Amino acid sequence: MIEFPKFFLTMAEVEEVLAEKREEDGETTQTVAVPPQGEKWCGGCKQNVPLAAFHKNKRGKFGRDSWCKSCKRRRYKEMHG
Repeated sequence: MIEFPKFFLTMAEVEEVLAEKREEDGETTQTVAVPPQGEKWCGGCKQNVPLAAFHKNKRGKFGRDSWCKSCKRRRYKEMHG
């Protein structure tokens, strides 16, 4: 029987190779802080803000904008005078 070279890796093999590479480079894994219930991270002011402070957005993650209303308003004023 002919044995073909292996071109594809399973996801477990890919994760193992990446973990070894990170370890060799001295990198640590990055942890992501989960905001408290009823809050979302604002990309403008870089803090957790209550969900009520975000406009609804069907395309946004969790159905909300990525910037809170006050940051969005401030940015609009900076852009449009």
